[in-house]
Amino acid sequence: GGSRGLRIAEQLNLQNRLELCFLKLEWVPRSQSAQDELLEYTDEEVLEKFQPNETLEHFVLVNYTGYVFPTWMMNKLTSLPYLVNLCLFHLHNCSALPPIGHLRNLRYLHIKDMPNLRDLEMGLSGGPVSLGKLTHLKLEALNLEELSILLSANNESPCFMFPNLEELSVLSCSKLVFKPSLPKCAKYVIKESNMVLSCGQPLGPLSSPSIEKVEISGCTIPSGWLQWLRSVQTLEEVV
Repeated sequence: GGSRGLRIAEQLNLQNRLELCFLKLEWVPRSQSAQDELLEYTDEEVLEKFQPNETLEHFVLVNYTGYVFPTWMMNKLTSLPYLVNLCLFHLHNCSALPPIGHLRNLRYLHIKDMPNLRDLEMGLSGGPVSLGKLTHLKLEALNLEELSILLSANNESPCFMFPNLEELSVLSCSKLVFKPSLPKCAKYVIKESNMVLSCGQPLGPLSSPSIEKVEISGCTIPSGWLQWLRSVQTLEEVV
């Protein structure tokens, strides 16, 4: 952060880097003297200056200490139409997500250690085809309590938030419950997230892949889940 970060951002001029496909921005802890010296600019102002070119495909943001995301991440993310991989790690001050649901080509999403994040739905919803290409979703060390997998609750033709999901990982999310149930996919990795197992049998569109592998650790498995696992004929492995 601070004036040094601003100088670096201006020198790099990422918005004009047409060849840029991968970008990782990481904030490192500063000593108190450095903090006093670099308070000229906020972390929000610094991140604003790191706007990449629209050709970006992979973006990782780590230890960002700002409270809000920059405008280039909040404008329905139209500035990043080709983004396929997004990782948000250790963002302790952010209480909401950018509008990730508007990333039409996003395939991999990993959100880890955002303790103040209370609502995923506002960030993930993006219209009738929200996250239509997402294949991998990983939620880790979050205090979230609920996530709906339905964009439309029409009983005759429900609209699912993750229609092409292949793998779901939920790690150390002890309060999280999916409503009305888990999204259907081929592989589940569930660790130290008991409430996830209180959800009913997975739901998804008819095009959802068959369930092949389930990894569960650090959880109490309800009897209903055990019965369901035994009934899944396509299941290849339970760990």
